[in-house]
Amino acid sequence: MQCSSPESFRSTEQSHTIQEHRSALRTTLSKITLYNFAAAHQFDTPIELAGRLILCVLLANDGRPLSRIALHQVTMINPLTIDSALIHLGQHDEVRPLILGTSEETVHELTEQGKATALSSDSWTTSFYQFAEYGSDDGVRDLLAQLQQRIRSLITANAIPLLRTCIACDFFLPAARNHSHLLSGHCHFLNIPLPVHITPAAEAENPVP
Repeated sequence: MQCSSPESFRSTEQSHTIQEHRSALRTTLSKITLYNFAAAHQFDTPIELAGRLILCVLLANDGRPLSRIALHQVTMINPLTIDSALIHLGQHDEVRPLILGTSEETVHELTEQGKATALSSDSWTTSFYQFAEYGSDDGVRDLLAQLQQRIRSLITANAIPLLRTCIACDFFLPAARNHSHLLSGHCHFLNIPLPVHITPAAEAENPVP
């Protein structure tokens, strides 16, 4: 699984290279996985949810270790949250640093315990991440469009836990900082408003964003 950043990606309706579509598909799959974990593990903190996602991404990477930068490029979770999640996973002997360096450069791999945990959590994510790398160009574009539309529908129906997932996403801009008259937050990945308002006081209590 190659890791590339979808930072400039807005919508499949715009013109982008197939590599940008593959990158955006990996990010979309990360979001859906995170939503599933948040629904299934209602008492997990955002850091614990991010840890579960990191285990699945490492498993989907065919056993190759990844750096914090690479994990951020795939998931678009806030780097500080990734750091906290990696510390949490290390304390549970589920990941270990393979090559030491700065926090951005240090490479992490699954331990046997981490692989077992990832396998128990993972069902469809590994094959879908691999599809993002090896699927046909048309197939990748079609799946990405369908998944993004499904996420929009779930957001409209208030069926996904935005407060525990989007708060740690680099694409999310809270209402308190969106510099507009809008009362909701905004997702720069889907380019839609989100009904999540995070006050400065709430941010101070939760160091995830």
